[in-house]
Amino acid sequence: MQTLGITTSGISNNNIDIVYELKENNISLIDCSLTNLLSKDWEQINQTDIQQLSDKLENNFVKVNSIQSIFYNKNFNFSNNLDLKEIINHLQKICSYAKILKCKKILFGSPKQRQDINNFNIFIQTFKNIDSLMNDNDIVFNIENLEYQQNVLLKQPSDIIDFIQLNDLKKCKLNLHLFVENQNLNLIDNPLIDTIHFSDYSYTDLIINTDIHTLKNAINNINQFKQNKIVEFNTKQPNVTLKNIKYLFDLLQ
Repeated sequence: MQTLGITTSGISNNNIDIVYELKENNISLIDCSLTNLLSKDWEQINQTDIQQLSDKLENNFVKVNSIQSIFYNKNFNFSNNLDLKEIINHLQKICSYAKILKCKKILFGSPKQRQDINNFNIFIQTFKNIDSLMNDNDIVFNIENLEYQQNVLLKQPSDIIDFIQLNDLKKCKLNLHLFVENQNLNLIDNPLIDTIHFSDYSYTDLIINTDIHTLKNAINNINQFKQNKIVEFNTKQPNVTLKNIKYLFDLLQ
């Protein structure tokens, strides 16, 4: 049985109590959007905030799989050499938060930071600097595939896998997003993947109206592969998700 989790993109300080119900629903992990959970911008967040959040999560038996939304409201571009110092400084701060949260992964989606501005060599160098930082902190930098975004680099799962291998990145992996119509199941057993993420909100928040046959087939395919993968569900309506989550988990048995 895989380890199960959800993202916290739909959870803020106003409804954070939902996070504390996860254990009752057999969910042990969250991808943690700190700006959402704390309802603060990055500039307002400090280590005391993170320690208090960590204590609350630990008291409710919830673990942080990764920190997400890491460049929320940030305008850095990985292809702009002038942004490199600020990118590294920002990520160093997030690494320090990850240690407080006992979290070993940082999740990188961030389409704004991946805009293709024809400076791919700088983009590569930025990643090499990030990889070195992650290695120093023993943290994995998980890169999301963004098929539905326009004009971004590393859109396809295969793009990310090739990029990691060609540039010999030691601490970067693929966070594999699966969509209803997306057929990337042949990649699931790749060692560069440790998290499989159902990205279409209809998989969770609108599960009753989802094509159950498609969902069931996808989950059955995942169950055929190694059991050390983490399976997560995206949620923008956490109340609805928790109401139906047991049904999803029954499918995963």
